Amino acid sequence: MAPLADTIVYRATETAEPIKGKDVVEARLKGIVDRVDRFDVIETWARGPMVVNDRIDRFTSGNLKAWH
Repeated sequence: MAPLADTIVYRATETAEPIKGKDVVEARLKGIVDRVDRFDVIETWARGPMVVNDRIDRFTSGNLKAWH
């Protein structure tokens, strides 16, 4: 989290409401990363201040086993 700005805005999907602020984003990402088995990155690109990762997340627990 160190390289990220305090004013970071994160959206998990294009229809999700954005969450704002480094502490809130860190808590949300920790809840996801703690359940991830692996990330398969397909492609990453940047456009201005926005970075997009096309990836498949594979989870170790819960009803959701993969998310693309």
